[in-house]
Amino acid sequence: MKDSRKIKEKSELSERAKAFRQTCQAAIDKARPELERHRGLKEILTNLAIALVTLGVAFLVNYAITGRFFFHPATASEKILNKTSKAIDEIDFPGLEQGAKKGV
Repeated sequence: MKDSRKIKEKSELSERAKAFRQTCQAAIDKARPELERHRGLKEILTNLAIALVTLGVAFLVNYAITGRFFFHPATASEKILNKTSKAIDEIDFPGLEQGAKKGV
């Protein structure tokens, strides 16, 4: 009896853990576009400085690597969002398999 109750509790905990991860990830995905947007001249000034110093060569290298010509420095909000998302993924819930962390 006790074993079946423990198995049931572990299964329920696993389901709640999956739901928690999915809810958090959905909230992060919803907020990401707004938090990735820059609110100042930082991006423009960064790209202008890079253009002047490298005569545009850095933009070609960046395009070859990222598929975009201009550099896009991460906002403070975006950095926090990435750290939060990583921390949620690293939470070890009892009864939740490693592959089930991202809804696999």
